[in-house]
Order: sequence, then structure tokens, then C-alpha cells
Amino acid sequence: MSALASPQRIGAVFIALSGVLHILPGVFAGAGAALIVLGVVYLLMAEGLRRGWRWLAYIAFFMTLFGAVLAYSTIGSDLLLPAPYSLLIMLADLGCAVSLFVALWPSRAARA
Repeated sequence: MSALASPQRIGAVFIALSGVLHILPGVFAGAGAALIVLGVVYLLMAEGLRRGWRWLAYIAFFMTLFGAVLAYSTIGSDLLLPAPYSLLIMLADLGCAVSLFVALWPSRAARA
């Protein structure tokens, strides 16, 4: 494992948290099957990130970045989820995206 495995594993924790946050309203509040499917995909991606699959980290970075923007866009609407819950999903997605950004594109000082 490289020195960059640690931020990637932190990203795995955040994407797993986001996956659970996606599954819970789908199961308990009837928010929709799409949230359950996305939650399962996020949990599978978390396992791949935990194993250190760098190619998956690129996909997860862009998915969580898009997911954070999508969650932000639904905060005011209360259409699918309450605003505080959408905020939690957005923060989990942003946490994953930031940690994967650090893992995938290290600073020049870290590379030297």
C-alpha cells in the first residue's frame, strides 16, 4: 500500500456513511427504490476503496462530487427528503470527495 492509502480509506468511511444515509429513508420512509440502489452502490464502492482500488477512487470522486451538488440542490425543496437529512448526505459526500481529492492528487511537497 502506498502512503496515499490513508486518505482513500477515509474516503471509504465517508462514502459508506453516505450509502447508509441513502438506504435509511428508502427503507423506513418509502422515499424510493433509487435511493436504496444508490446506497448499495455506495457501500460496494466503499469496499473497493477500502481495498485500495485507485481506479474506483476516480469514479467515486466524481460520483460523490455530483451527489453533493445534487443533495445541495434539494435542500430547500423538501421534495424527497427533509432539509437536514439532505445536508447530512451532502456533508458525507463532500467529506468523501475531499479525502479522495487528497489521495488522488497529492501536493508537490508530498510527491517529493
